[in-house]
Amino acid sequence: MNQVRQKSKEVGGVRTIVGRLFPKTELIAGIKAICREHNVKNGVIVSCIGSLNFARFVWATPNPFAKLGFKYGEPAVIAGPLEFIAAQGTIGTLKDNREELCVHMHIAVTDDKGVTLSGHIQEEGNPVCCTMEIVIQSFDGVEITRAVDEECEVAIFDVN
Repeated sequence: MNQVRQKSKEVGGVRTIVGRLFPKTELIAGIKAICREHNVKNGVIVSCIGSLNFARFVWATPNPFAKLGFKYGEPAVIAGPLEFIAAQGTIGTLKDNREELCVHMHIAVTDDKGVTLSGHIQEEGNPVCCTMEIVIQSFDGVEITRAVDEECEVAIFDVN
């Protein structure tokens, strides 16, 4: 029998913010700027499409020495220009510093040969090429905080 473990909370006060990032803007820094402008501390990235000059991200790789059998490898840098075709993510704060915004976002990009690559975007190294169109939903009545989880050995978001 599979064990089901979960934690959830119903939220209220949903607001939707629509924004655009301009050329040469660092993706995560731009998202954080939108969040600060609209006082978003807990939310999700519903949609994010556009283009990047290049992308820097990681993905899970097998590691028999890690508690859960995987780790994140060194960041890959994918040369562009790249079509940024999809993304979703979580917005929260550090558990030990509720003023420090955190963005956890997974992306899919397509290169000039039509090859699609995906992964966990890094904080820096993702400059917007032409534009980035973003839709964020912000929530009231919940705190989404990020800290290293002992069971997983990686930084994850928790819902409080």
